[in-house]
Amino acid sequence: MRPVFVFIFLVVFSITSASAKQVSFRKYNYGNDIVFTYKFKDYTRSVQNLSFTVTEKDIAKDIRRFERLDERSLSDAVVKNIQSSIAVSFPDVDVNIRRFGKSIKINAKSYSNERLREAMSFIKNQEEQTKADLLHSYYYTRDKTGNYILPDHPRISDNFIHFANPIAKTIDEKLRDRSDREKINYILSFLQTIPYDKLQNRQTSNGSGFVTPLELFKKNRGDCDSKSVAFAAILKNLLPTADTVMVYVPGHALVAVGVPPQEGDNTIQIEGKSFVLAEPVGPGLLPIGYVSDRSLQSLRSNNFTFKYF
Repeated sequence: MRPVFVFIFLVVFSITSASAKQVSFRKYNYGNDIVFTYKFKDYTRSVQNLSFTVTEKDIAKDIRRFERLDERSLSDAVVKNIQSSIAVSFPDVDVNIRRFGKSIKINAKSYSNERLREAMSFIKNQEEQTKADLLHSYYYTRDKTGNYILPDHPRISDNFIHFANPIAKTIDEKLRDRSDREKINYILSFLQTIPYDKLQNRQTSNGSGFVTPLELFKKNRGDCDSKSVAFAAILKNLLPTADTVMVYVPGHALVAVGVPPQEGDNTIQIEGKSFVLAEPVGPGLLPIGYVSDRSLQSLRSNNFTFKYF
């Protein structure tokens, strides 16, 4: 993997942050569809309306696609898989496998040292492959240390792009003659006014509080990870050529968008390309280019990680 060079350019430019306000929210069934209607105040304090329709089938599919997974469940699945496969491949080796917390303890006996070595090598490969397959199928990944499993945010967002098309199409029609930044700000205000639902530490959480984009709309609440993923998916429909990055700071997540910066924007440069920072989470109604003091502090101290959507 080629090295990634990151440079932070932070311009502190004050803006009076209005508190996010969702004036009204309603969802109702219409045949096999669910209609979502929102009324909210944007960062200029203007009242906006948004309505879109999603099929019940798509919502169910989106929610099922991401299932909760923790280390205990992962280890249980590994033990079960190894027990079934080792019995077939090495019937002459006596293997006892048990889980202790997140760890797996393996005891094996055989009359042949060579068969024992083969069995242990087989078990190790099965363990690694089973974990990799499960993480992939459940839309999870590991953090850089390898110690924690986390939702695979970029992959989840990519898979939601198709489902986000009706939302993006509605926004595009409403803002047909507006600039890209105005469209981005509309998405930000819409997501910022959705009630906040706290998650755990972004660096160690297994995603127990994370919700997929359609589940976010169905529940009408979500955390910064959930809103950032939804933001990226909607934006990919509106501005398919604009690169978007998920930025993680301690206890929080925000996004950076590859659009031309304007004076006063807080930006981050990755591999020589400028990205404008934005925070979809709320409750502050912040337009693109403005982020919280907390986020700025972490970025200034280089205490962050990132992933491309």
